[in-house]
Amino acid sequence: MGYQFKLGDSWRLGGALVGLKSPTYNQGRFFVAPLPILTYDFGPVQVNAIYVPKYGDYNEFAVFGFYFNVPLGKNGSTH
Repeated sequence: MGYQFKLGDSWRLGGALVGLKSPTYNQGRFFVAPLPILTYDFGPVQVNAIYVPKYGDYNEFAVFGFYFNVPLGKNGSTH
């Protein structure tokens, strides 16, 4: 679950709540965490960047991530 604010024609900034269960996070126990997301919209493709900071025993490593969205259907583009 998340939301992003439009920053001009192509940029969006927001976040999501994510549920994680992984041996490398929170000693393998499930938890819910906020995830900041920055998006650039090229029209047919959107590029997203995320950052998860190092935080005590919950997350031993700071992580950057990038992923692409390819909207399907006529109303997929945000323009």
